[in-house]
Order: sequence, then C-alpha cells, then structure tokens
Amino acid sequence: MSKELGCALRLATATGAFISEDQITSLYQTNDLEHNDRYIFLKKNLQKIETSIPQISSAYLLSKINGKVFYLVSSANNKIIDGSPQTAIFPHEKEDHVLQFFEGGTPSPDGSIHNDGEITSIYAPVQDNTNGYAIAVIGIDYYTKALRAEAMKRALISSLTLLGLFILLIAGYTIVMKNICIKSIGGKLQENETLLKNVFQRIPVGIAAGSNFGKFSIINPTFEKIMGWTKEELFQHGWKELTHPDNLPLNIEKYERFKKGETDGYSIEKRVKKPDGSYSWIQLEVASLVESDEEDRLHMWIIQDINDRKLAKEKLEESERSKSVLLSNIPGMAYRCLYNRDWTMIFVSEGCYELTGYRPENLLNSKDVSFNDLIKEEYREMLWLEWEKILAMHTTFRREYQVITASGDSKWVLETGQGVYGRNGSVEAIEGIIIDISNLKKKEEEVQYINDHDNLTDLYNRQYFEKKLSEMNRKEELPLSVLIADINGLHLINEAFGQHEGDLVLIKS
Repeated sequence: MSKELGCALRLATATGAFISEDQITSLYQTNDLEHNDRYIFLKKNLQKIETSIPQISSAYLLSKINGKVFYLVSSANNKIIDGSPQTAIFPHEKEDHVLQFFEGGTPSPDGSIHNDGEITSIYAPVQDNTNGYAIAVIGIDYYTKALRAEAMKRALISSLTLLGLFILLIAGYTIVMKNICIKSIGGKLQENETLLKNVFQRIPVGIAAGSNFGKFSIINPTFEKIMGWTKEELFQHGWKELTHPDNLPLNIEKYERFKKGETDGYSIEKRVKKPDGSYSWIQLEVASLVESDEEDRLHMWIIQDINDRKLAKEKLEESERSKSVLLSNIPGMAYRCLYNRDWTMIFVSEGCYELTGYRPENLLNSKDVSFNDLIKEEYREMLWLEWEKILAMHTTFRREYQVITASGDSKWVLETGQGVYGRNGSVEAIEGIIIDISNLKKKEEEVQYINDHDNLTDLYNRQYFEKKLSEMNRKEELPLSVLIADINGLHLINEAFGQHEGDLVLIKS
C-alpha cells in the first residue's frame, strides 16, 4: 500500500474512532433526518472535511439494515442520500467492502479500499466501545489522480489539525446535547471525558502530544507498544536519542522547517531505537495542535508500525535484485507467454537478444515476430502436442529443439517450463527458461563421432557396425547385405616396409 493510501486510511480510522455511539443511534431512531440536530451537525462537519481537503470528493456514514448498506449522512447535497436511512441505498458494487466491517471481521488495509478508476474509496469502522463491533462505517472518497499526487501528503498532514477540531466539536456538541438539564452537567461531562479517554487509549495508532523535538507530555498505550518503551522512559528521551543516525539528518531538517512555520506538518519513515538496541521502522506524522508562532508550541505525533512492511519490501527488492542478476547471467532467456500457437510473449528477459538476435520489445505481444516463428518448422507441432500433454498433467516441460536466429543461424536450445493455472484450473500462462545448448550439442556430436569412427582411418568402427546391424536386423530392412574383407595380408607390408607404410595403405584402401 502506498504512503498516500496509508495516510488516507488512518484519517478515516481516526475520524471514525471519535464518532460516538449515541450520535449513530439517534440517526436510526428517526425517519426525518433533515430536521435531526445531530444529523445536521454531523453533515456540516463532514462537509468541512470535504472542503478542507481538495482531493476529497465526499465523506459519509453508512449503516447496515436488513443485510443492505444505506447512507446515514453524507457531505454531498443529494436528495437521494438526504432521505431516511431506509431509502438512501449504497451502490451494490461497493457493498462487500463495507459489509465485512459489520460481520465482525478485521479487514486487511487493502480490503478497506475500493478503486473504480476515477474515485478511490477508503472505509473505516465506527465501533461500539463496549464490545468493539461496528455500528456504522465511515467512508471517504478521493479523486484517484489527486490522491497519488505529492500534494496529497501535505493535505493529509494539514487535515490532522482539522480532525482535532472536528473531535473537539463532536465532543462539545455531545456534551451540550446531553446536558440541557443543568443539574446533570457534572455527570455528563464525566461520561464524555471517559468516552474520549477510552478512544485515546484504544485507537490503533500511536498518538503523543508535546513540544520541541520529542518533549513528550502525553502518550497513549499504542505509542508505547510501537516504540517499545514505557511512557516514563519516553518522557526522559527525545527523538534525537531514539532516531537511527542515518535517518536523523532528514528528520531534523523537516522539523526545523516545521518549527519555523514553513510547513504545517511533515511525514517521514524512519527507524527508532528499541530498548534492546535494535531498530524498527515507523511512519511518523507531525502536525500542530494549536496555532502559535512560539517555537515550543504544542504539536501532535502520530506513528504507525511499518517494520514488517519495510522488511518485506527490502526482502522483495533483494529477491528482485538476485533474480535480475540470475536472469542476466543465464546463457539464454526467461519468459512468460500465453498458451497459444504463437507462444505470445508477455515477458522476456534481456538474454533474449543474445539467444535469438531479437530485442525483448520485438517479441513482446508478437510485435515484430512471434516466438513460434523462431522455432524450426519440424519441431513446431511436436512442441505444441508435448505442451498440451504436459499442461493437462500439471507436470514440468523439458525438451531440446532448434531455433532460427535473426541472422538466419540455427541454434540448439533446451526449454524447461510449467503452466500457470487459474482458480478454475484453466491455463493462464506458461513460464520457463530457454537455454542455449549449441556448444554442448557440438561437444556431444564430437564425442559421438569419436565413439563411432576408427581413429586411424576415420571410418566407422566395429562398435558402430554392430549398433547399425542391430538396428537394421528387422524384417522391413531385408534384404540386407554385408561385405567382409580380409586385410591380414597387410601384415606382410608392415614386416617389409614398416607399420607406417602399412597404415598408409590401409587408409588409402
């Protein structure tokens, strides 16, 4: 998942975490949402999120009623949506992404995202604090192109301040609405304070507030868990001591610009030190909590553990590097092709040029020539039938045959490969390697020639004669004639003129 999608998902998750159960419940209890105070309040604040971030198309809350997904409230001014919860139906093609939250599962980050081309939708649950079940789902739609842009990072960082304001507005609104009766103000304040405290303690991202370069004043449990230090230990340290030396210069540079007011916040991936001396990767986002020109103004740090993702990425990059080195050094080419008569190539390695005389781009999608055209004609049907049998048996293909290069030369190759199958068992593609064995074939032919010929006369030897006699000793080969000559008389020449002269006579005869 990209940084931008990760930031967008965390924004949705954090927004959903600060919407109370009572606010959602009140929306279920009325069919006249347009005149419901809490509906109006939520709608206005969702609209503030939409207008403050140009990349956002719309923001909305969703509910599940009788197995179907409906809009509860949306930032969009749409009569179809601004009705009752039972009439504003959510698009069917997106339902699966939302229903998984109501079914008690914990969707993967990729499962919380839907992309239909122009719009990318991010979903996060609004949970019941007592049992953790989703009582609603918040959705935020982004313009896909804008989401991928570099400006999105800045917009999302800036939105943290807006989110903080949104949280305070929701909390304040809840307090006001629940405390119309002056006599119950104390108890209701306590209730809302407990609610916000529980959310802060349970939110699945690390949050801390403080000043300067890591002078922490408040830390939530997730922050402690990700960092690996207790909050008491963190109060004694700062980012300078905890940040990996290789990541520290960039972190300080970004912080100095932030401190001078040149940026509203910043985001960085860096390694932090653990108590055992090891380092772990985190995603850090920083934003001001209050508008102030003071250098030690209060700001917020939000962190996420990305160590597994980073290590997986590094492992993948190392694997790709090793594979690239391997492919560049094999005496041939690796390929992936479609299962058709042309063997249409959808990937070929750089070794293709040395093997065939054609560049990869010449063969890809059979642009200039198909791979089948390179195979010597007498092998084409045999190879097709052999692959047909191999793919049906789900085994490995291994055959030697000849190809014609771009210069017209003939080369012997060894191909090994196997099928790539879909869930229904159909062949999606074929993958394998094709190695140049021309030199090996030449050596084999030389060895075979030596085995079949007499070293002195260069004629076929007795071993070859007996092998051929065995092969031809069949009814269909009859009649068969064999000529036998007695050359014992050459011994007289050897005795009279020497063995060398005798050998010359034998060769000439």
